[in-house]
Amino acid sequence: MTKAAITTTLKSIKPTYVSLGYALFVAVNATVIWGGVFPFLPMSFQAREITVSFFLTQSIAFMFYFVLCTLCARFNTIRPVHRFLEHNSIGYALGWIALIAATYVNDHVLELTLLGGVLIGFNTAGFFVRWNVIFAADKERKSSVELLRGMAYAPLVYFALYLIPIAMTVYLVPLVFMPLFTLAMKQARKGHEKEIEHFEHFENEAARQNSYRQVIRDYWKAAVCIGSVGFASGVMRSIAVSTPANGELVNMASMVGVLISSLLLFALWSNRPMKINTVTLFRIIFPALMALIALMPLFGEAYLQYFAAITYAIYGCAIIIMMMQCEKAARVRGVTVAFVYGFTGAIIYAMHDFGFITGQFASELVFAGADVPIASAFVMAYVLAFAMYLAHNASAPTASGEPRADHVEFVSSSATPETRKRASAGNREGKQAEVQDRLSKQVALAAEHYELSKREAEILNMFVHGHSAKRVAEELLASENTVNTHVKRMYRKLGVHKKQQLVDLVETFNPKAFSSKDD
Repeated sequence: MTKAAITTTLKSIKPTYVSLGYALFVAVNATVIWGGVFPFLPMSFQAREITVSFFLTQSIAFMFYFVLCTLCARFNTIRPVHRFLEHNSIGYALGWIALIAATYVNDHVLELTLLGGVLIGFNTAGFFVRWNVIFAADKERKSSVELLRGMAYAPLVYFALYLIPIAMTVYLVPLVFMPLFTLAMKQARKGHEKEIEHFEHFENEAARQNSYRQVIRDYWKAAVCIGSVGFASGVMRSIAVSTPANGELVNMASMVGVLISSLLLFALWSNRPMKINTVTLFRIIFPALMALIALMPLFGEAYLQYFAAITYAIYGCAIIIMMMQCEKAARVRGVTVAFVYGFTGAIIYAMHDFGFITGQFASELVFAGADVPIASAFVMAYVLAFAMYLAHNASAPTASGEPRADHVEFVSSSATPETRKRASAGNREGKQAEVQDRLSKQVALAAEHYELSKREAEILNMFVHGHSAKRVAEELLASENTVNTHVKRMYRKLGVHKKQQLVDLVETFNPKAFSSKDD
């Protein structure tokens, strides 16, 4: 990597309050919801019965929220759920309080642990969905950058927690850390209230239902592919976390893996355009995972913590791409972000949690004298092979002809000087045209009447001046797919079906004609 490339990467990864808020949220999650690992709670509290009971309850609550979110979005009742979860920080704090209380009230340890698991699991899922909705509300490239920054800084924040006295850290989560990342979420929402959850633009309910059904048919195989990686990661983590001390080491190694994978993805993206397909990504990492599984029985349980860290790093990278794909699918298909993320997240996280539970009870899977690593390797290989079978049939064109969102496009932050110059010139020309050009004035009137967003009005202005979708994408430093999505939404709002009809409508638009009809 050249010096200029390194400089570009470092500039791109400069933190913001949004990325730091998300990083704090992910780091706090790693202290409690990563499968029976409580690095900042007393070791005497971390008996197997307690950790497994907590993980089971929080997993069920976690999955329940994702399924609930999917169903509510599917049947157009998502807004009440979001209004309820505006206050999910209260439930999250109460979950931590119950968990802390369990370390003091010896007579009700299990009951308080189960209560903490339910509250933390349910409200953590709510926070995940809310973060994804916030990222999706921003411009496509900016939201992806914030997500990557957050994942890159999360390990650093996690390790910084060890600088605080352990006796204090657990109390700071509900009293300081949770209010901080909640405040970052509220700040991130400002200026995006209209964009949040407003990807839906359907002519009628039948079209809406058909689009939602098509999304499920098109993306469930991709979700299973990533979920199989989560399953393998869950099994390995579960076996490696044999004692609290090992669990803490696995957590640290996993965080290092997430940091390395995030920085690698950031470096590749910052210096060259990329297009990543989730199914293709799975096909690439499949041989690496199978090699790790084949080596696991040979090296034995002593090296499982390192295998677990490597597998989780791969899984973490896949999760990042999955979240970006959810945002992309919502934009392209015109469905709510909560539905896409709830649907895919329910599959992926359920498979990961099932893998962890499988690893916890791996001793019962032993057959024909095989030890735990061999039995676990057999199960993981079977699940991954089944996902690979699905991957061969996951890239076919959709039956409905709808655009796919499997490809997540990354527009390089180190665009060439010529591209940046064209974009800058295009912006200057656009500002001048707003005042001097009759067509631009027509665009402004039509945009106000039809309630177009700022970006839709900008693209419409370029379209009526003869720019192609490809040229618009170059000047705005966006992907062509994103531009086409905005155009599709404009068609629905203006009631047209072709580019020429759009141009004709703008050229002949007369707001007085509409005001006279209203009178």
